[in-house]
Amino acid sequence: MILAQDSIPEVVEETPGQALNERIAKLTDPEFVSTLGPQDLVTIVKHDPQKKTVGSFFYVAGLDTSDPTTIAVWLKQLMEGIEEKPQLWFGKNVKFTVEYISLTTWNIFKQCDMTITVHLPGTIETTFIDKQGNKLTFDADEETDMAWVEAFISGRMRDLMCMVENRDDGEVINVVETRIYNPLIMGQLDNVADMFLEVFPTFFPRGIEVGCPCIYGNMPSTLTNNYLVETLCEIVRLTKSVDKALPMLFELKEAFGSLVDIIITRIYLTNDKELDGVRLMHDAFKEITDPTYQCELLVLQAKYLLDHNDPELALEASQRGVDLTPNAFMPWFYLVKSYIALGDNKNALLSLNSLPMNLASSAQKYQYRRVINTDGNNATVELHLPLPLDVVLDEVTNLNSLLVMEEHKTVNPVLYNLKSSMLKNTFQWIYELLCEIVKTLGWEKLLEIRAELFLMEEEYDNLDSTSETESEKGANRDIKGKRLCERWFDNLFMLLYDDLRVNSQWQANELKPQTTLEWELAGLCCFRLRQFRSAKSAFQNGLQKRFSSQSSRKLLQILLMERQSNPSEELSIEIISICVKLCCWSHRWYAEFSMLLLDAMSKIVEDLGIIRVRNEVNARFPPAVANLFNENVLNFFENFCNNYYDE
Repeated sequence: MILAQDSIPEVVEETPGQALNERIAKLTDPEFVSTLGPQDLVTIVKHDPQKKTVGSFFYVAGLDTSDPTTIAVWLKQLMEGIEEKPQLWFGKNVKFTVEYISLTTWNIFKQCDMTITVHLPGTIETTFIDKQGNKLTFDADEETDMAWVEAFISGRMRDLMCMVENRDDGEVINVVETRIYNPLIMGQLDNVADMFLEVFPTFFPRGIEVGCPCIYGNMPSTLTNNYLVETLCEIVRLTKSVDKALPMLFELKEAFGSLVDIIITRIYLTNDKELDGVRLMHDAFKEITDPTYQCELLVLQAKYLLDHNDPELALEASQRGVDLTPNAFMPWFYLVKSYIALGDNKNALLSLNSLPMNLASSAQKYQYRRVINTDGNNATVELHLPLPLDVVLDEVTNLNSLLVMEEHKTVNPVLYNLKSSMLKNTFQWIYELLCEIVKTLGWEKLLEIRAELFLMEEEYDNLDSTSETESEKGANRDIKGKRLCERWFDNLFMLLYDDLRVNSQWQANELKPQTTLEWELAGLCCFRLRQFRSAKSAFQNGLQKRFSSQSSRKLLQILLMERQSNPSEELSIEIISICVKLCCWSHRWYAEFSMLLLDAMSKIVEDLGIIRVRNEVNARFPPAVANLFNENVLNFFENFCNNYYDE
């Protein structure tokens, strides 16, 4: 693993140690340490030739934090990288000497920060700080060893769940001063997937402590629905470790009973063992009696049935889930999807309006957090973001930032101010369902059905009066049987109208995008409206002018959908090309890991083989670019997926 100076983003502190002190102060903030906690922090104190002391820091994700020695080795490599030669530091070459360097990682289970500090010439110090800022000590070596195992599990959950939960937003990590490694290939002492599977049974009873993904609508964690189980499923799926995971889970079932069947079912359904998964779902229903866990099985069943074009049975499963746990978001979500698949748009709209949003609306994705503000005009510190020079792909790496800024200054406000683009989390997923309905019905018919089913809030307010005229009594009779349209749902209709209006103007050639940004915004509008052919055209037009990571990611999603229904070699080559460019873009911003790219390329590698894909990349891109893609993507399939992929 190369640690070059230009691959390290740094934030310059006002005083050395500022970042770590700020982090310790924030440990009392429930929002800062909620669910999975803050990402790992690296702090550096170094001296220039004039003996001036410079403190800096950055964040890191993906490191193996299972052992303090492993962390210390990485810190020493980082130290050597900084001292190796003069560092280009804000336009000047400066020869730094590092005094000390540290890494701090959050232990979710013990609710404490664990810091390894390496001092020149090599002294190593370990400290543990609790949420109150007090030092912790452990009574026995076994307790200390377990704390590092907990740190390992905590880190893997953060690394993978940050990608999973931000997939809809293109895995964009807004904390740019973050160095991101692939957590599944960083094991220094052992294979990371194997390590996780080995210790999972120990932590299974504690998974309920860590929270559950945002998609579940802020519902309380259960033994089988939490970030720990979600991370297990992702690791097994990505690394094709199903044959290693199943014996462990069957053994776990002996201790915890049939609840574990829910996890085994998920493993089956996502790892080419669907028949086994269907059989187990059927058997598990006979054994599991708790309504919450029954509902989890019903959601799995509804999703499977929808994926296999059986909406009638999916409707039955999701309705049973709603009856069992009416406050849970997911069974309602699949109930709506089932109605849409059946063409029953009236019941789909009624169910959308009935979604239990009291809890679901406050659900938040796991995201990285800053300890010191470095964003915008209110930033209190200075960012040093070098350009990695080891890999250069002109259209991607040398993108003119001034040109991009100019596009933002001159962008058409009609495109830029669409508020639907700001929807997050559960509201974003609900809006997608509403867009599916309008795609089938059209706007006028949708309004007609809305008027038939719902009473708007202003209508309701007008009726809620102490005096009633005869005409108002008549109106009362007319609205009998209607439901009050929830305010949040009414707001989505207004956002939908704006999207449709802008899309119509573009389709009629009344709105003419000029820049890549404007083409991208038009494409995103079409994408939200599920008009993928128009979205594809817009993204391609924009990408002809310059590279855009957002447009490329969305175009990649569309091409993968096309390939699923109509595979072709030409489509596969286009997907490879986009993935290589996105890999270069990620590398430029210090990220060597993307689940979006791994998922996309897994399908291509499975069809074409590793050697064929490698040859295609070598033939089409410069050697340094091809080497990067081989190291960050193809190497994973070749060496960390249990020989699943053919060469």
